[in-house]
Amino acid sequence: MIFLKKYNFFTGTPNHVSSVLLEVVNFLEVDNYNYILLTPSKEKSCGLIYGLHSNLLFNNLEELENLINDKSNLFRVNLIVIDLYHYKSHQITNILKVIENLDYKFIIIAKEYHYK
Repeated sequence: MIFLKKYNFFTGTPNHVSSVLLEVVNFLEVDNYNYILLTPSKEKSCGLIYGLHSNLLFNNLEELENLINDKSNLFRVNLIVIDLYHYKSHQITNILKVIENLDYKFIIIAKEYHYK
């Protein structure tokens, strides 16, 4: 069994992160988690877009914020996977401010761990 906290950071190389997260999310589906992957365009994605089919694309952080705030995108979702691998630390901080009041579990993909 995997226990998730509110924020769960996964770091590493894009290939390793995507292969591990694919297994983790598939395992969590058995444990009644319904996920949505929020990922940048295919060129900037860490590769999860090819394995996780329930996804929404964004081009910039403003579009990501709009996707998160639109409740119709999160119908029956209790796990949000966000691919922020190519974003800088201060940009991730801005996203954490947007999602801190939401009642979901988050898996965040980043180059390095970010302290909240």
